[in-house]
Amino acid sequence: KTIDEIINYMIELDKITEKYGNARILFSLNLLTQDSPTINKNLTNVILLSRDLDECVRNFIFKEKNYNLDIESEILYLSGFFKRYSKFFDTASAKNFIHKINNSENLNDFEKNIIIFLLDYVREADKQFLLNNKYVIVFNKDDYLLNFIK
Repeated sequence: KTIDEIINYMIELDKITEKYGNARILFSLNLLTQDSPTINKNLTNVILLSRDLDECVRNFIFKEKNYNLDIESEILYLSGFFKRYSKFFDTASAKNFIHKINNSENLNDFEKNIIIFLLDYVREADKQFLLNNKYVIVFNKDDYLLNFIK
């Protein structure tokens, strides 16, 4: 299959969960540009694909250039990837839980949607900070370079 066919297939399978929209697919694309045999062999199993998509998100987030919470400075640094694809984080799940963020005056709606998405993946201490404290989000410049297959 072509990459385009694989991506469309993954989007169709991920719609079954209805929780994340297509946001997790974006992170999997990052791994599909690398050697990712796990995703390729689990494309036919919705449960395994869901697990692998979550793992793709975690792998992306836990790179310091993509997510760095500076609690002392009250700044959350995020990859420009989040801003570039902000429309994908506007999901029904985000709308249902957006009121849980106590930082309403410092964040716009698309930033709140991104925070709701991140809550499922960050450490518990970060989760509590993101929900209960005041902070600003700074989006790092995105370099647009593709990851090459190694």
